[in-house]
Amino acid sequence: MLDSMQQIEGRASLRRERFVVLFYVFCSMLVLARVIRERWAQLEQITPTLSQAEELHHVYAPEAYRVGIPFLMHLVKGIVPGFSLAGILASFDFLFGSAALILLYSLVASGYSLSRTAYPRRVAAISMALAAAHFPFVWTMDWLRNVTIPSAFFLVCAVWILQRVADKRFFLAPLLLLSAWQGVVRSDVAFTLGAALFLLAVCGLLDRLGPRWLMVGIGAAIALIAGGVQLYMQRVAFPHLIYPPGTPVFMWRMNLTRTFLVTFVTATLPVVPIYWGAFVQRRLLRPVDWICLGASLLYLPLWYAVGSIKEIRIFVPFYLLLVIPAASIIVRYLLQESDDTASSATA
Repeated sequence: MLDSMQQIEGRASLRRERFVVLFYVFCSMLVLARVIRERWAQLEQITPTLSQAEELHHVYAPEAYRVGIPFLMHLVKGIVPGFSLAGILASFDFLFGSAALILLYSLVASGYSLSRTAYPRRVAAISMALAAAHFPFVWTMDWLRNVTIPSAFFLVCAVWILQRVADKRFFLAPLLLLSAWQGVVRSDVAFTLGAALFLLAVCGLLDRLGPRWLMVGIGAAIALIAGGVQLYMQRVAFPHLIYPPGTPVFMWRMNLTRTFLVTFVTATLPVVPIYWGAFVQRRLLRPVDWICLGASLLYLPLWYAVGSIKEIRIFVPFYLLLVIPAASIIVRYLLQESDDTASSATA
């Protein structure tokens, strides 16, 4: 009788929790989409048409390889001719951003039960995650790119699928298709995730997620798909394209300038305590946490070598991924939980 009452109470709590989360996600992403739409509209006033403004980013490599979102944009424009391109791009960010936050909520909440003892920690972790998720989204407003928030959605969705793929192998097909799609959006994001999965699985850090051979194979497949798409774009589809004048392929020398370093340090300062907390609480980390931490850490040297560290929007997808382990790490730190107490609290 007591167990059935607790189950009914837990389901009621879950319904209330989901309602609050969905309402919060809807309102917050609506505000972000409104701001992004106005920014795109301002750009449209500067140039004759927004489509021409978009084409300015696709004259040179590597932007020209990212044909996925422009394809969707023109597809929607053909279906709904009266829909402005600024509105279409803002709608994409709203949809992809909302889906990313909902999946992020699911990943954070999955680490806690609905029992009375664990529920306060569950609520604290979810609240921390949703609040912290807006920090990376803020950096999308300075650098308008149509691939940033969709790439963040890919990473969170891929991790969400990976948490379930061991028990439900049919999830492999959408995961690989999603990786191929990401290859024409931002292949570096998918390649880094695949490489991180491969390395983590080889080291045995994902054994609780599924068989080691499966995780190694998935990581290799994602990396090969992303790398194959990138090579096709470079060698077959657009073999004639070059980088913009004055922009080297390797950016590490330019990234040593003071302006670049100040922006980089300002934006990535919260990353340091996240990794320190992960090191201290490493025995409590879930396989999902290891994926988020490993992929983000692996991307940092790649970003520094071939990307501009002044453009924080490049790291935003991995920044959002870090929110998943950060929420639980911060909650355990605030409650001063040891390994034993944390394990019993989440059970």
